[in-house]
Amino acid sequence: MAIYTIHVPNGEMLPEAADQVRFVPEQFAWRALVFGPLWLLWNRLWVEGSAALALIVAWYGIVRWQSWPESAFGLGVLLLNVLLGLEGRTLLRAALTRRNYTLTGVVMGDTLTAAELHFFSRWTPGAPQPQQSPDVIGLFPQAEGRR
Repeated sequence: MAIYTIHVPNGEMLPEAADQVRFVPEQFAWRALVFGPLWLLWNRLWVEGSAALALIVAWYGIVRWQSWPESAFGLGVLLLNVLLGLEGRTLLRAALTRRNYTLTGVVMGDTLTAAELHFFSRWTPGAPQPQQSPDVIGLFPQAEGRR
């Protein structure tokens, strides 16, 4: 079962903005491992994608200048892609924050569709949220001074 973070534009959960809610999976980005900087550009991470491409070009220049074997270039690109696979979703969440999206919650689901159904079935704009009484900490009532 996958975990998804939910990001809402402008921090407002309005019915007309329901199609703009973003679900970001909390898992390894396999496409970032395979496609590297192109995955960043596909996800509209322009600064990060441009920096990754510049890093690859600079690494290619270093490999050629030092007369290292071509496998050194391939190893460097592979390491960059592994890093993007590990941290790609974090970069995506940071970009959403910069675009004025607010982290609203976390939901679990076997697929993205199941997670969306679970979130939107519980999401009713304007409904009162449950309030906890002040004498409850988490799921346990406060200690009554047992000695």
